[in-house]
Amino acid sequence: MKKIHSIILKEIEFKETDDGFEEVVKNEKKYPVYLTNHALRRGRDQGIVDSSLLSDLLEIEKGFNGKKQEDAARAVINGLSEEKMLNVIYLAFLGANPNSEYTFDDFLLRYHGDYSEIMTLYINIVSSSISSNNNRFAKALQDSTKAPSSKEKK
Repeated sequence: MKKIHSIILKEIEFKETDDGFEEVVKNEKKYPVYLTNHALRRGRDQGIVDSSLLSDLLEIEKGFNGKKQEDAARAVINGLSEEKMLNVIYLAFLGANPNSEYTFDDFLLRYHGDYSEIMTLYINIVSSSISSNNNRFAKALQDSTKAPSSKEKK
């Protein structure tokens, strides 16, 4: 069974205070996210993603098979761009929320994850979408981005 991840979308405004500015969060809501064939097609039709995303997903799976998990994970991370990750996250949002009227711009105005959060969510979405035999894929990707422990540095 496919694991369903979640994302929090919210509007952020800034209010002037005596000390400068203060962030004000409005309309915060949690949504499910997962990739579907319909979302991938919708993304292709809207020009958000080209056929290379599908190739990328297949390459990730192919690259992961028969290699050490850490080596495959590092290879995947080296090929990631924030733009590509955000595209996939948006498509996963559309996959779980097919009736949403949010455009990609609307989505980006409400999604405020930092790079680490974006990468982790992307990894989780993609790893949930490929073969269940690779269910350790996300962990290997996450482990490969961690700073080495004091034992590993020696």
